[in-house]
Amino acid sequence: MNRVILLSAVFLLLGVSAYGQLHDSLIVGSVEVDSGNTFVFLPVYAVTFDSVYFYAMTFGVRSETSGININPNFQYGWPVAGWTRFDSVMQYPSRIFLLGFAENSDPIFSDGNRLLIWTMPFNIAPDAPPQDALIDTFGGLGFGINPVFVPGHIVIRYPTGVDNGVRGIPNSFTLSQNYPNPFNSSTLIAFSVPEAGYTSLVIYDLMGRRIRTLLENNIAPGEYNVLWDGKDDWGIDAVSGTYFYRLTSTNRTENKKMLVIR
Repeated sequence: MNRVILLSAVFLLLGVSAYGQLHDSLIVGSVEVDSGNTFVFLPVYAVTFDSVYFYAMTFGVRSETSGININPNFQYGWPVAGWTRFDSVMQYPSRIFLLGFAENSDPIFSDGNRLLIWTMPFNIAPDAPPQDALIDTFGGLGFGINPVFVPGHIVIRYPTGVDNGVRGIPNSFTLSQNYPNPFNSSTLIAFSVPEAGYTSLVIYDLMGRRIRTLLENNIAPGEYNVLWDGKDDWGIDAVSGTYFYRLTSTNRTENKKMLVIR
């Protein structure tokens, strides 16, 4: 009887070890865009159950058709923004080697929750064909203990908004939510206008004061991406808080909110 109880306890412990083991992990987000978009962001999340003080890995694009290249201007979240980092871009094929360690900063510890540690920007060639490009690691993954990696995707599709059968001309006035949001250093604002005309895209604070003018010009109909670097019109970093961005064109106006975290 005691032997049966002992064996049962052993199997129970083995089961916990096999099925209940906690792995640190990296998770890459995915995005789907219309053909003609030239810039996208992908978030990278960490899930850790212990402190991670070091990472070393190579990210890249796995696609036969591609036209998608990594932009080296990564946006780093806390605590990686304070780490000592060495990034090395490989032009062909499009890959980037990332090396970082917590020399004088806090380690990565998310207590099992998702933590945005960096955002990867990608440049897309104007003639990049529709595709599903896998954003993956190449070689070993240095991150925590026995890490799990979930790759991301950049899906380029034919535009859904068409006017008179002309591909790439939107049929509606739209202002998308900025991405990433919240953000630390920069964010991308996408919008579309169906008609040519004078268009403005302006950032305001909660008091209604104009912080940054991103666009004030006559533009052609189409889909646009505008990057805000988080600075005001005088080149000073905007403080943490909530901001509004307003798109005005051809007697149409739309507003959305965004959050800056420093």
